[in-house]
Amino acid sequence: MTVEKNRIKAQLNDELAHYHFSKQENVLQRTHPITRRQKISAIWNKEITIPLLPVGAVCMTLLLMFGYKEIIVPNMRHTGDKTELVEIAGNTYWKSDYERLVARYED
Repeated sequence: MTVEKNRIKAQLNDELAHYHFSKQENVLQRTHPITRRQKISAIWNKEITIPLLPVGAVCMTLLLMFGYKEIIVPNMRHTGDKTELVEIAGNTYWKSDYERLVARYED
């Protein structure tokens, strides 16, 4: 087995003889940062993976906890004269809205 490994290694060395790696220093500086700036750059260049299912579940939970009243329940302002409802022809209206619309069309 060692004879075959040596033969394959020799063939690989022959094929790769004209390729030279010239950026060795750059790679070493990125993989083993020395200065503070290089360390900050290394932290900045990290790959971050965000799992979709847990983040989506957290967002939906927050939406349901804090946004339920604003999104699902209609925002009904109970101010002074709007608290009285009137029923006309089977429909229910706020009294102030009804009087305003009737006043507009009475002319």
